Amino acid sequence: MRGLHYIIILICLFFPIKHFEAFHLLLIAFTGTLLILQKKFLLKDTVKVFIGLILFIWVSNFLRSIFFTGYNLRDYIEVIRFIPMVLLLSGGFKFKYAIVSKIFLIYVIIDLFVSLFQFLGSGLGDALTSLYGSPFHIDASLGISSRALGLSSGPGQHGSIMTFFYIFFLFSFIYLDRGKVLYFFGVVSTLIAVLLSQSQTSFISVVLISGFMIVYTLVKGNSIQRKYSMVTLGLLLVSGTAFFIIFFDELRYLYTLVEFGLERNSFQRRVGKTDFVWGLAKDNPELLLIGYGKDFFGSLSTAMDNEYLYIFFIYGFIIGIIFLLVILIFLFKVFFLGNLFPVQYLMIGYSFLVGLIFAYPTSFFTEPRLLLLLTLYFLLDLTGVNTKTLLTFDKE
Repeated sequence: MRGLHYIIILICLFFPIKHFEAFHLLLIAFTGTLLILQKKFLLKDTVKVFIGLILFIWVSNFLRSIFFTGYNLRDYIEVIRFIPMVLLLSGGFKFKYAIVSKIFLIYVIIDLFVSLFQFLGSGLGDALTSLYGSPFHIDASLGISSRALGLSSGPGQHGSIMTFFYIFFLFSFIYLDRGKVLYFFGVVSTLIAVLLSQSQTSFISVVLISGFMIVYTLVKGNSIQRKYSMVTLGLLLVSGTAFFIIFFDELRYLYTLVEFGLERNSFQRRVGKTDFVWGLAKDNPELLLIGYGKDFFGSLSTAMDNEYLYIFFIYGFIIGIIFLLVILIFLFKVFFLGNLFPVQYLMIGYSFLVGLIFAYPTSFFTEPRLLLLLTLYFLLDLTGVNTKTLLTFDKE
């Protein structure tokens, strides 16, 4: 039994996410089996909240099917994305930070090599590309625009999970006491992977969160943390500039961000989708509070390119408002009352900030892998990697 719960991370990272139902069923089956074997199910307040969320979505689906749209199985299956998270929280698992960081680094290294093979068109990563990538993105994003997919189904998903790991390793490098070399190698590797994905949202997020983390640390951190934040700034500028110079011609898709800005076709397309979804919703305003479900919007529900739209209109404004309030209250408490929380809560705060950026043009909080990994953050044990378990910003 000991250590078997780390297999949950391996399934989360290495099982192809393009097989949505199989991905979740495997996680549910394995995590549920662990709970049965250890004969433990902790009904914490957070677990009760998420069970309530699932029940609310099911009741909303039932009411909607009776009075408005009819029965649709897809709306009931939608909650499958939350069940692994509930099982993980209820198991009383603890994940050693040192072990988790090594698993993350192994994944990042494999992803980086696959990304380099894809970006350079060498063909060495074709088997993994076919296993993980969606046919559309293999042909269009990778084939036409040279956007690396890594071990993800598309370049956007690749950019989001690499940004997630970038925050993990950058936070670890600046704030934790041990493993600086390993963590900085993770920072550089994830940064290169983000650039190879040519995800403009990821690039903007990396720039913004790096700047915010460094400035916040210079203002609130102790002398050691401030020193490492300045080291980070210098090394990121050097490595990022060198990579841009070397691969200037190959990064043409990423350069459209500077060339066209908000006039880019992708941005205008997302604006158009927002207007279209709002137009459909206005025809049935009585569903705004409890949500319209996935079937109401048809195929658009799987390609909204906007997580705010997805949460507010699929799940309803009640859940959407609660979601935003919980995130904002958490951020306020962590960044202004940080001494009250475990060290990793600051890392969660940085991740949430990036998530709020990602949520406009893509998905972050409801992306199945990130949803489970964010949950895992609350279960981390920093024994052996840091001398302090609570956030402290006392000057030294």
